[in-house]
Amino acid sequence: MSVGLYPIICRMAPVSRNKIVFSNFLGRGFGDNPKYIAEEIIRRNLPYDLVWLVENLDEKVPEGIRKVKIYTRKCRWELATARIIVSNVKSGLPFQKKKGQFYLQTWHGDFPLKYIEKEAVSSLPATYVRDSQIDSSITDLVLSGNRFFSGIVRNSFWYSGEILEKGLPRNDIFFRAPESVSRKVYSAFQLPPDNRILLYAPTFRGLDKPLPELDIKAVREALERISGGGWSILFRLHSVDRGRDVGALLRDGGIDASEYPDMQELERASHLLITDYSSLMYDFALQGKPVVLYTPDVEEYASGRGLRPLFYDLPFLRSLDRKGLEVALEEALTAESLGKCASFFENEICPVESGHSSEAVVDRIQHFVENHE
Repeated sequence: MSVGLYPIICRMAPVSRNKIVFSNFLGRGFGDNPKYIAEEIIRRNLPYDLVWLVENLDEKVPEGIRKVKIYTRKCRWELATARIIVSNVKSGLPFQKKKGQFYLQTWHGDFPLKYIEKEAVSSLPATYVRDSQIDSSITDLVLSGNRFFSGIVRNSFWYSGEILEKGLPRNDIFFRAPESVSRKVYSAFQLPPDNRILLYAPTFRGLDKPLPELDIKAVREALERISGGGWSILFRLHSVDRGRDVGALLRDGGIDASEYPDMQELERASHLLITDYSSLMYDFALQGKPVVLYTPDVEEYASGRGLRPLFYDLPFLRSLDRKGLEVALEEALTAESLGKCASFFENEICPVESGHSSEAVVDRIQHFVENHE
């Protein structure tokens, strides 16, 4: 079959009524919002043909899901014949949407402190801008977990369609997950059951820029003095930063959790977060857990990536150097600090998370499947 003929065949192929194709970061594995949507479909035992796009066919997925390697002919066929397509990033999927298909954009975080999409158009590649605009033009539904992000979608995503402001499926775990999720994390890293977990998760900078120096040993000693109990320290690098030397973190007793497949499970099991400009801070705030911002490079980072004014108003304790970090950690663990954080997010960000987002999304999927031939 000629290369030019195959796209024509895909365009002519009929849509399969019950097929749903999922893409998580363009083949990275079984995770993020698409994972929790798929799990809700499986829980309901709905008669759908579930397809997961992967870079590596060795990826583990639940029984009942077919794996297909992304960017292959098979991938293009599955996308061309799917009733529902679910993705958590803009653009990148090799398909042309046709009549009878429903394209769901879950995005991958609804608390962006950095400028994105139309807001950052001058610093984005022209090809990305073009592809993102096309992606928005074919999108049927975007998910949001708070009023703040809904406004960003409306103003910056080149999108005028429907926004389902019912929360993000991946955040349901913060409200409904059993203690077995925490036990799973403790078991995966063989942590002492009585220890609490500090999660250190700096955002990406690229391999050409160093991560802020964090003295793991000093942080652990401070936390044990403050709390009177033991602490285990997990660190998780952004995917862009994976591959950098983490020897110093490991030598001081940090545990590399960068390859753990589900970030939400790590957050559910952890008791304290140290981060910088990552939207993970919002996930922790949803759980009522303490957050400390360690931002010694804030001026350099802001000049390069850009930070919303909101960043400087956040109620989290923060430190610009290692010396001030201990003070910030002690204050962050107080009830007064946690109360300020809860009040800020409730009034300024207006979250709508309830632990039932996956159900709301699958309701919409089911309605579309049952009412469109």
